[in-house]
Amino acid sequence: MRNMEMHSERWLVGLCLTALLCLPAGLAGAKARVTAAVEATSGDQALDESAGIEDGADLETGDAGGCSLLVDDDALMEVCGNTSLQFARKGGAPDGPRVVKLDRGEIRMVVEPRLGEEKIEIHTPAAIATVLGTILHVAVDAQGITTITSEVSRVLIESSDPSVAGKTTIEGGQQVVVRPGQAPPVRAEKLSQREFASLGGCLLDFHATALHSDRKAATEAEIDATLAEDIADAT
Repeated sequence: MRNMEMHSERWLVGLCLTALLCLPAGLAGAKARVTAAVEATSGDQALDESAGIEDGADLETGDAGGCSLLVDDDALMEVCGNTSLQFARKGGAPDGPRVVKLDRGEIRMVVEPRLGEEKIEIHTPAAIATVLGTILHVAVDAQGITTITSEVSRVLIESSDPSVAGKTTIEGGQQVVVRPGQAPPVRAEKLSQREFASLGGCLLDFHATALHSDRKAATEAEIDATLAEDIADAT
């Protein structure tokens, strides 16, 4: 049964990563490049297809807005309506881990497997999620309460408050809710397939992607080993 679940998870990742291969040409090398936008702005400038987003620049979407972006050439992000975020590098280093600062709203990501310093960190008012490769949903409400859901692969979650101890690792198929100033729950909630399907995507329906991807990716074992090292270093 477990082998069937793992096969299904890898198949889903392969289908979703096809979206990265089917994006318009000429996006290589961009830190974050818009591939579609409705009521989305960076500063005072309205965003349209192929617009670039520099590190440190604000990205905002209206109530009925949204956009999709290619991040670092190997991660597809959907930004839903009424969302505010910034892109950065951890510590300000040009080759440091990618950081997405999500102040409010909702994002959906398909992240191709990454290892070590190539990982992505999503920072919210309540939590920091370390992502090595998965289909991920993150939502932040008006109080900063953060809901993190992983469809495939592990995600390491900790409080965004450095004075708060405690970390949680969620597996594919699990979800946690983190409140500002509190540690993430020790036990994650397991979601049903129907609950996952209801998450969908605000622009792209990840579940409906039906193409084949032959992009080479790091193995699940390598990702799990890298995350295990991160967890060991933190304890």
